[in-house]
Amino acid sequence: MSDAISVRRTASKPTGLSEKILIACKDDGCRRKMQRLLTDQAFLVHIVQEDANLLLQLLKEDYALVIYDLEISILGGVNMVKILRRVRPKIPLVVLTNDASTERGGKVLQEGILYYGLKPVNLTALSCAVVAKLR
Repeated sequence: MSDAISVRRTASKPTGLSEKILIACKDDGCRRKMQRLLTDQAFLVHIVQEDANLLLQLLKEDYALVIYDLEISILGGVNMVKILRRVRPKIPLVVLTNDASTERGGKVLQEGILYYGLKPVNLTALSCAVVAKLR
């Protein structure tokens, strides 16, 4: 996928938010659930499925928050988180993974992320973290 996909729906209960969120995730089911959740809360959601496109989007546009699935990384998930921190040091970063190891989790958490979650994603916790940060 060369460009980000942009989706916006009218929220049933608008929060008044219009910030852009970038989701980097290959898992179709996970991505669709997060996209639906966030667009229902009146966020503008862009989607990428590769590291390179994630970096290009961050250089091209400003985002209020990034949701990054470590499993898309060809650079090594923790290394990509470090790169994201260098490219956009202040952007809130949500990191998702299939790996429950405390070693990897500890390394990611050292990078000052907003939320670290295991898949399948707890959508309620994710929503709370995103809305609390961007409100």
